Amino acid sequence: MARALAQPLSELLGQSVIVENKAGGSSNVAAADIINSAPDGYSVMFGPMTQQTVNPYQISRTPNAARDLSPVGLIGRSQLHLVTKKDLPVNSVADLVKLAKSRPGVLTYSTSGVGTSPHLLGELFQKQAGISMLHVPYKGSGPALQSILAGETDVSFQTGVVYQHVRSGTLRMLAVASDRRPEAGGLPSFRRSRP
Repeated sequence: MARALAQPLSELLGQSVIVENKAGGSSNVAAADIINSAPDGYSVMFGPMTQQTVNPYQISRTPNAARDLSPVGLIGRSQLHLVTKKDLPVNSVADLVKLAKSRPGVLTYSTSGVGTSPHLLGELFQKQAGISMLHVPYKGSGPALQSILAGETDVSFQTGVVYQHVRSGTLRMLAVASDRRPEAGGLPSFRRSRP
């Protein structure tokens, strides 16, 4: 999202906007870098809300973003999608639960790291479904996505970046984690079955 906004923001501000990825620590690395940079008004952190809402409860040396950073605005919302590798023999969440119950601790699920939203959702899913899967954490969502595309892991909770892979048949989407159906225009075209 940051890269998609960089060009329009550059045009609006009349100066270059450079996006620099600072991966690690569930966005703690980026937060610490911004907090410790010179307060010149030129450095902005584009990151998930988990940096302020979840990290302080699970990472002992979390930068105090609530104290040391000033929120600018909400850029967007991202839903997580439950996807499986293309050859996993399931076509629904019920099928996945049944398969996981028949193979406790054998199915794997990839995430962008310990304590990230996909990891917490995976743990909640297992608890509510009464199943056990093996968590495989990666250093970011890109490697987690690559692992399921390569068939190294069975299941993953991913953002909308999976749409192209679902459309092409390289991944199978079973569910969207949301309290409501996506708004008009938010549904991928392969799911529009009703007006």
